[in-house]
Amino acid sequence: MASFSELLRLNLQDTGSDENVWGQVLNKQMQLLEAAVAGTAQIVLSANDYTLSTNDGSDDEARSAVLDLQGNPSENLNVIVPAVSKVFLVRNNTTGQYEVTVRTQLGTGVKVPRGEARWVYCDGTNVLFAAKAPDTALVAGMTPGNAVERNVNEVGTTQDYKDQSLLDWSALNNEFERSGGQGGRFTTGDVKFTIKQAETGWVRANDGSIGPSGSGSTARADDDCEALYKLLWNNISDQYAPVSGGRGATADDDWAAAKPIGLFKTVARAIAVAGTPADSNLSSHNLGETVGEEKHTMTVDELVEHTHYSYVYGSSFARKGNLEDYSMGANNDTNDSGSDHITSATGKGDPFNVLGPRTYLNLLVKL
Repeated sequence: MASFSELLRLNLQDTGSDENVWGQVLNKQMQLLEAAVAGTAQIVLSANDYTLSTNDGSDDEARSAVLDLQGNPSENLNVIVPAVSKVFLVRNNTTGQYEVTVRTQLGTGVKVPRGEARWVYCDGTNVLFAAKAPDTALVAGMTPGNAVERNVNEVGTTQDYKDQSLLDWSALNNEFERSGGQGGRFTTGDVKFTIKQAETGWVRANDGSIGPSGSGSTARADDDCEALYKLLWNNISDQYAPVSGGRGATADDDWAAAKPIGLFKTVARAIAVAGTPADSNLSSHNLGETVGEEKHTMTVDELVEHTHYSYVYGSSFARKGNLEDYSMGANNDTNDSGSDHITSATGKGDPFNVLGPRTYLNLLVKL
């Protein structure tokens, strides 16, 4: 008596069975296995839910790798797959306005958008998406053209996407994050040094401000600034990230009011880590805080404590107060604590440079 595999319903021949015809049986099972790997089943939908056919050891729809959904459904429909472990590529080529859900008889399923193809996976109970769907708005906005210096497909007359955003790490990362991915290369508020003046998805930290479109912000005025705007508002005080016109009750309120918020100051400044240091000789600093100076004019209190001595060589002078005359021979040292000796002033008191060696680059902040 023949038996069949649980998942793909293939004929498992018994020992000694199918004498003289076992090769025919085996060839048929190889064809069925081929269908499970690369075969396509065309499913025409109309007015009712559609249950995929299942047959032990012979052709059926549920074994196919690709489900090509066609027709013009008159209502929202379900395509019912067997409740066994299986992966399908589902292409929804139906017309009309109704939705198609791929599911098991008793489990939950997923909707495959019309005009799209999605990988789905049945775990034996429910049907799930096997991969995150692409952002159709991003794909729709790309310009078809020849690939140039991108190493994508071939260079020639084929219509590859020429839009740099398709191949740019930053753009790919942005799309990954928008689609719900975690652990992307950069997230909102990350910073990086570069010699570029600008990059899609980033704003240059130029001591300017950001805000929504129409806000008059100097660094960037665009609705794509919202996430960074609220991050600045919630994490850096108004002293170092000031909101034009003063802060309202919430970041949402100020964003809705189109108030520009200042980026933390970075131009011509060294970057250091905020927080409370373990070393008690160092000072604590808040996020976004600006301290220090490029040049400094020394004050008397900053001088090292010291004593001036007068050295007089073959000179005469009068001591203030009692006008007692002194006459010194050559090379005599004088240390007269009871008299005032005034030395000549020198130097100009100009501010001096307190900068160490450094190189200046642009700093970009992730939107």
